[in-house]
Amino acid sequence: MASYRKKVLAVAAAASMSIALAACGGGGSSNDKGNTGASAGGGKGGTLTYYIFAALEHTDPQRTYVGRDITNWSRTVYRSLVTFPISADEKVSTTPVADLATDTGQSSDGAKTWKFTVKDGVKWEDGKPITCEDFKYGASRVFATDIITGGPNYILTYLDIPEGKDGLPIYTGPYQSSPEGKAAFDKAITCEGNTITYHFKKPWADFPLAIASLHMMDPYRQDKDQGDKSNYQIFSNGPYKLEGTWDKQKGGTLVRNPNYDASTDSADIRKALPDKIVFDIGKTAEQVTDQLIADSGQDKFAVTERRIPSSYYSQITGDVAKRSVTVTSPYTDYLVPNFKRMTNLQVRQAL
Repeated sequence: MASYRKKVLAVAAAASMSIALAACGGGGSSNDKGNTGASAGGGKGGTLTYYIFAALEHTDPQRTYVGRDITNWSRTVYRSLVTFPISADEKVSTTPVADLATDTGQSSDGAKTWKFTVKDGVKWEDGKPITCEDFKYGASRVFATDIITGGPNYILTYLDIPEGKDGLPIYTGPYQSSPEGKAAFDKAITCEGNTITYHFKKPWADFPLAIASLHMMDPYRQDKDQGDKSNYQIFSNGPYKLEGTWDKQKGGTLVRNPNYDASTDSADIRKALPDKIVFDIGKTAEQVTDQLIADSGQDKFAVTERRIPSSYYSQITGDVAKRSVTVTSPYTDYLVPNFKRMTNLQVRQAL
């Protein structure tokens, strides 16, 4: 089934990710007094509205595991050591480039050791510098599997930390861990000035790809961590920050982060054209499609992650078609029966 998106955004699919918030909303000036449509052609300013149907599971970087959200946050509020650039060339868009690090990493010991140096001048939204310790703390949160749930946890099997009798690492995260576990983690990830070093128990040759694809290794400020209560908190180091709070059922608004320094970033990664991005949650695919086809008011500068219902395909013509793009999804839906319960071979064959 085809999937359509408004062409208000410069769309870039990166690796196993969804649509990137890479470009612009409406408006010809940064004061947002009116939407002239200038930025729809690549200018800077205005407001972009992003319609999403279902509530996001997480905005916490270590817990985010939906491709759409990983990519959206990568372009707006969260930066990583390395990330994927925006490009229509699939080879380019799936090759990691330096982001908060000075390069894409240096490996040794057969790819069991990786080093990255954090750039000077990169800051959090409150103006404090992003440090090596922030990256180490972000990684530590993944080990708190009873609190930081739902996200990717590949580092649990790779990081050089001994396992207990239960087969899990003896380090159990920053909230509660044995002295032995804490010592093992401090040995597995080390900081020396701006340089962070990861020690793995087995080779991880594509470790930069894992960093770029997921947010599990992103920095996190310890003084901002509230454990499970941080699930819908956004503390930014990207070009935007959260205005007010995130409402799980309604969404939230991103505005420009005054402590973001574009000179430490690249337009090939983050164009950051809109002054404001409004995430509007709850409208059905039919409601959103009607509004985008009507193309009036703020909906002239809107995008959706909703698939256009098949009953609307005949209306995707003329100017509407020019404003739309068919997106190739990197995902496949499939059904896996519970074979522990469905034990009869003939029933399984019939299914």
